[in-house]
Amino acid sequence: MMDNKTYQDFQTNIAELTRLAAAQIQVCMSEADVEVNQLTDAFTDIVNQDRRLRELIESLPENDEVLPLKQSISMQSNALGSNVRNSIIAFQFFDRMCQRLEHSIECLKELSNIEETNFESHIGEIDRLKDAIYKSYTMEEERSLYDELLSKHDFDQAINDYLQKRAVAAEDDDDDIEFF
Repeated sequence: MMDNKTYQDFQTNIAELTRLAAAQIQVCMSEADVEVNQLTDAFTDIVNQDRRLRELIESLPENDEVLPLKQSISMQSNALGSNVRNSIIAFQFFDRMCQRLEHSIECLKELSNIEETNFESHIGEIDRLKDAIYKSYTMEEERSLYDELLSKHDFDQAINDYLQKRAVAAEDDDDDIEFF
């Protein structure tokens, strides 16, 4: 059995490590935001350049000498537009990841606050925190992961089950775009 000082030191260490995990996630997200903003600006420029290119294509005459070139440039522009659309869909992954990490940061910060205080007196607070975390989720994926983790004692098994369910759902919703 731990004495009170040892128990208090343990709680303090847990709180510090929890805050450290939240800080690591927050710094990573801040650094990633800079890169994603640069990518977003680059994609915006590409879309604008493609729009100007399409305007130039439309301004070309329809004579026999220019028509093959006009069609070839138009095909390249269409391919570029398709790649940009696919890339924008891929960016949704980053948006979902950021939402999950933000929720994780908040959870870790709240948990570290609870860990620093008298643990026994805050058991009800932990239940309220779990409920608040669940209610803060904006994506069904987060709720599903939460439910999966709470329904299983084995962390790895819960993750595997969740990922399998996501894979099946992804096959069903192959081309759906979810806007946030």
